[in-house]
Amino acid sequence: MTKKIISWVLVFLVIGFAIFSIKKFDSVKDPVQEETSQEEALPKIISTSVFMNKEGKTVPVIFYEEAVLFQTQETGDLVLPQVISASGTRYANEDESVVFWNKGNEITITQNNTDIFSGTLYDFAQVNEEGKNVENPTRDNSTLSQASWKWVSTALTDGITITPSKKDAFSLTLTPDGKISGTTDCNNFGGTYTTGDMQAINFGEFASTQMYCEGSQESAFIDMITKTQQYIFTHEGNLILLLKSDAGSVMFRKK
Repeated sequence: MTKKIISWVLVFLVIGFAIFSIKKFDSVKDPVQEETSQEEALPKIISTSVFMNKEGKTVPVIFYEEAVLFQTQETGDLVLPQVISASGTRYANEDESVVFWNKGNEITITQNNTDIFSGTLYDFAQVNEEGKNVENPTRDNSTLSQASWKWVSTALTDGITITPSKKDAFSLTLTPDGKISGTTDCNNFGGTYTTGDMQAINFGEFASTQMYCEGSQESAFIDMITKTQQYIFTHEGNLILLLKSDAGSVMFRKK
């Protein structure tokens, strides 16, 4: 996978991220207290990424127009507005107790003037090639079957980001015996899957109910899943399916 793919991975997309309005970028939101109905107020996504430090810890990031969403252990889920910067791109809360710097493929996050994270764009291919024993960049396939997974977004290498138009409609559930079931915005489906070395994964043909729904994203979603060749997990436990031919990535979070 190239860095171009991983730059679109996040998926930072974390469903538990702070929900905010375009008009309220000047304050940090608590995602637990926000109403999910406000998600429609989010501005346009510019890009999504995962960044990794030398210890293998990852931070998922969503870049919006004039704002950034991210998650760290120290700060929790935060949204920060873009502020004036002499170099790079800088985001901060009102009292600048939390500052997020982005320069090229690197980010630095500070809290109360102390660096809490510095990392570069996450390149899974490079980690595999160099044989690094980083902190939990992947997990075995038993973790795949320990949760139901909710589709968050798909980031394609041509710059297109796809998100579900119907919240919570798309899901996957995998069992230890190689079976998969799921839901879309129109039908239920089921099938089989196999895993291999280096987190390789292959999905068999799916069977589904046959309802017709105008404007459904079902075909696109199923096509993404069947074109998966590998899976990884972020440090925070989000599932990422990497598409064949370096086409992009699909992000899921536990339901």
